[in-house]
Amino acid sequence: MKFYGSYMIVSFIALVVAQVDAFSSGFHITAVGYPSGSGPPQYVACPSDFYNCGCWISGGDRGTVIGQPYSLGNFFQLNAGFCGQSVLDFIQADDGTYGIYVNNANGPSLGTCYANSAPSGTCDGNGFTYSINDQLVCYSDICATF
Repeated sequence: MKFYGSYMIVSFIALVVAQVDAFSSGFHITAVGYPSGSGPPQYVACPSDFYNCGCWISGGDRGTVIGQPYSLGNFFQLNAGFCGQSVLDFIQADDGTYGIYVNNANGPSLGTCYANSAPSGTCDGNGFTYSINDQLVCYSDICATF
């Protein structure tokens, strides 16, 4: 009986870890600054497991914020195709977080994004050096199934 109880606890912990891992397979929204400040930053989304210069500069797994605003504001969208999704809407809540929705917010939230200040730096690509500044970390399982 003692073994059975221990087995149940271990099974429960494994299940919780698996669920947390699946949901934390998120992505980041990062500002990629043009060389010499020659324009507004390009905001790109990269899956957490592709969080590197390859994605930020030219990666095929990245999404881009539609319209290239100077800042994210209280509403922005990612282009269709990111992690196999249609256009995604990001709507800022009163607490500063962003809810993630299928275009036109016609359904439940797909996840939540939080302000993030991960280490910034630079990336070299296309013959230039780009500044990298992480803006949001997003917890969602949309990229886990991609």
